Amino acid sequence: MREDLEKAYMEIIPVPGIEERLGALQPNMHVAVTCSPTKGVDETIELSEKLIAQGFQVIPHIAAKCVSGEKHLETIIKRLDALSIESIFVPGGDRPEPIGEFNNAYDLLKALQKSGHNIKKIGIAAHPEGHPDVNEKLLMEALEKKKDLADYIVTQMCFDANILGDWLVRINQQGVHLPVWVGLPGVIERGRLLRTSLRIGVGDSLRFLTKKISSCCRVNEI
Repeated sequence: MREDLEKAYMEIIPVPGIEERLGALQPNMHVAVTCSPTKGVDETIELSEKLIAQGFQVIPHIAAKCVSGEKHLETIIKRLDALSIESIFVPGGDRPEPIGEFNNAYDLLKALQKSGHNIKKIGIAAHPEGHPDVNEKLLMEALEKKKDLADYIVTQMCFDANILGDWLVRINQQGVHLPVWVGLPGVIERGRLLRTSLRIGVGDSLRFLTKKISSCCRVNEI
């Protein structure tokens, strides 16, 4: 278990001072930096630069709705190349409306394909339990469209192995054979975990978690 955790893909939010709170992580570990809908891609890349200096393998999130257009994307790619970043994660993003011409991850992935970038691996998002704003049929169609433009999948948080296993079988049957990084919650205060889970649409497995909550110890966020 310890070996698996050391190889995990850890995701952090670009908040002030977060880079000083990662002492428990192993050097050279994969660390993903999310893209704030309010602060945008620049904040993500700036934190990525600090984490690279600490020896981490950094995967910045480049949210489609936070990229204004092809010129902005060109600037982002140049910055990523300057940092020798080999992998990025491309979600649609949490902004209510895009700031420019990219409405979703597929739009940005197509633009990336045409850009002549040097990024070796591109990840895409998936939602084993659905999404509060998108029905399951559309989610699967989007995943099928994106799969040929990506190298791996990262799922949202999931607490129920049965739900996750069924979803993995289902996407395989639909011809999606990309490797999957499974989303698991880190060390976080329990109430905040529940609020976050409700916001991102973790439904059935959240109910599974609440049934088990009496056996969970209370922990503080790191």
